[in-house]
Amino acid sequence: MSINVKQIICFIWLVLLISPSFSISAESYSYAPHSVATEDGFVSPKINPAALGFGNNVGLGFSGTYINESSGDISGSYLDTFSFSVGIPNFGYFLERKDGVYFHSIGTGFGISLNNYFGFGLSWREKSWKTPDYILSFLSRPADFVSLGANARFLHSDKPVYRFGVGFRPLFFSSYLGNRITGAIDLTLRGRDVNNPMFSVETELFDGFFARGSLNMEDNSAGVELAFTFPFVRIGSTAIFINGSKIQSAGGFVFISGKEFRSVAKKKNKRFINYQIGERVVEIKNPVKSSYFNVIQPGKDVLQIIEEIKKLEKD
Repeated sequence: MSINVKQIICFIWLVLLISPSFSISAESYSYAPHSVATEDGFVSPKINPAALGFGNNVGLGFSGTYINESSGDISGSYLDTFSFSVGIPNFGYFLERKDGVYFHSIGTGFGISLNNYFGFGLSWREKSWKTPDYILSFLSRPADFVSLGANARFLHSDKPVYRFGVGFRPLFFSSYLGNRITGAIDLTLRGRDVNNPMFSVETELFDGFFARGSLNMEDNSAGVELAFTFPFVRIGSTAIFINGSKIQSAGGFVFISGKEFRSVAKKKNKRFINYQIGERVVEIKNPVKSSYFNVIQPGKDVLQIIEEIKKLEKD
C-alpha cells in the first residue's frame, strides 16, 4: 500500500491539534476483551499496532463510559472517562481520559511479507511524553482460518509485558458459520510471571449485528460487546463483569469507518460474471487467419478480468 506524504503530514498535524498538552500514562484502560490476534479496528494502536497494516482502523472512533469502574454508579457524563481515535492507512492515534488523566497511544503498522505485518507504537501519560512506553508487535494471517499475534510492551517504570494470541475459525462448520465465528486465546507474561489465559469469541451471524464475548481467567472478569453496523458506521455498547455478575464498567461507542461493513441496510448486488474457470488459468489469444497474416482477436486479457473482479467486489 503506497503512503501519501500529505496524509502523513495531516495526520501528525491532527495529533498535535488534538493533544496540545501532550499530557497523557501508558497504563490506563484494560482492553483485555480484545485479542491481540484478531483486533484490527479503531483500538489497534493500543492492542496491536501491526494490525494497522490492514487499514481497518481508518476512520474516527469515540467511546464513553457511563458506569463508573470503581463504584458501579451512573457517572452521568461520557466526558469523565472516554476515548477518541483517528486512523489513516498504516497509522493510528488513540486518546484516552480516565480519572482526570489523559493517555496517548500512537502506532504504525505495515506488511513485511505476504500475510505478515510488523508494528511499532508509543504510549505515554500527560506531561510524560519524554518517557513513553514502547510497543513492538507482530501479526500473521497465513490462512483464512488462523491468525497469530504478539506484542512486547517495554514499560518505562516496570517490567516488560509480553502478550501472545492465536485466533481461529471453525471451518468444520458450514461455510457460512465457519466464516462468521472467530475464537481466540491470549496469554500474557509479566517478567517471569505467566498470567492465566483469556478466551474470547466474536461473531457476525447476521449482516448488521456484531457480538463479542470474553472470559479472563486471570482476574475472573467477563466482557461483552454488542453492536449494530451500517454501511460505514458501527454503533455499540460494552460491559465488563467481575465475580460473575457485578458490573465493573459499561459504555458505548461509535466508529465511522473508511471501509464498508456488512449491513442489513445494503442490498446485495446479484450481478455476477461466470468465467467458467477450470483447474488452470491460462491466457490464450486465438488468432484469426486472414490471407498470409494472423490477426489476433481483440479480447480481454488477464489484467482486464482482474479489474472487472475488483469492480464486482465493490458492488
